[in-house]
Amino acid sequence: MKRQMELLTAIAAGTIATAAPAQDRDIRPVVYIINDGAAPSYNYDRDIFQNASRQAGPEVSGFVNANDPDVLAKAKAQAVPDDASIIYLSVTNLPATRSQELKPDFDSLSAQIAAKPASEGWQEIAFAPMCRLYAAQPAAEDQIQAAMLAVMDDPNAKLNCYRLAMTYFAGLPDESGNRVMPVYLDSRAMVMQATLPAIEVAEAYLAHKHQRDERGRYKRRESRVYAPKEEIFLRAYLDHVGREQAGTMFGSYKIDLSMEVRNPDGDLLGRAKLHSYQNPSQLFYPLDGTYFWNNITAGVFLEQPGDYVLAFIFEDGSRPGSDPAEVTFPVTISAN
Repeated sequence: MKRQMELLTAIAAGTIATAAPAQDRDIRPVVYIINDGAAPSYNYDRDIFQNASRQAGPEVSGFVNANDPDVLAKAKAQAVPDDASIIYLSVTNLPATRSQELKPDFDSLSAQIAAKPASEGWQEIAFAPMCRLYAAQPAAEDQIQAAMLAVMDDPNAKLNCYRLAMTYFAGLPDESGNRVMPVYLDSRAMVMQATLPAIEVAEAYLAHKHQRDERGRYKRRESRVYAPKEEIFLRAYLDHVGREQAGTMFGSYKIDLSMEVRNPDGDLLGRAKLHSYQNPSQLFYPLDGTYFWNNITAGVFLEQPGDYVLAFIFEDGSRPGSDPAEVTFPVTISAN
């Protein structure tokens, strides 16, 4: 621990430097000084890190354990070619079985980073569903950079995230001094999207807008009789909703909802577009079919008393031309 603190102090003081970057290559190889903490939550997995570095190829020039008494000399010796970057990387392992469980940890870490003095320049620089990569901006381009990887404690997650960090730091900065964040791609999501059936209504019901059950779900409205101009409130759960940029952290969905008003014999009385639902789509890890689920609510009003059939029609905006889904409800608008 003392050795690690000495190294961090040297980095913060700007006393350790490497040569200027070579501008004639697409990558700048990186030597990693790995902070292997005593507690399991701060240990990096050596075998997985070596596997990730083999996958990276020329992006990784070498790595040294921060506990090594000759860590600086060994890091500089592995900086081949002599303009290789040196990154001091600490790893924090977060226990979880699904990436959704990591949100409180990531939120807490981001808050701690934001609370650091602006002079330290810490910021989130790359991310995937199961990890976040943070780094402190060195005072000059030629200095060793301190970084921290918070990663889900799972072998495949570690492999992906170690590789993510290697790719990021090997990239040469652009004219503004910034590196391009590597894009995490989940190939399984792409395959699932390519074979995804048309959008489907898994469940839908007319609900009480201001009443919830013990699970937080809208309570069903048993009566289909409404007063004129009383809101008819729909709750719907949808499956097989396509994604723009499926499998990336930049995925999104678009659902177009229309409604047809029909008489009890099925004759069309009128049609209106109610709403377009368009939002980012969070990518989870490990991925499963819930990635293509969505739920929506909608409210409509009818004024003229009578018996009607309301048909709610859902279209997948990310896959124009695919078959829509429909759900119908008979309702009565009371004259009393």
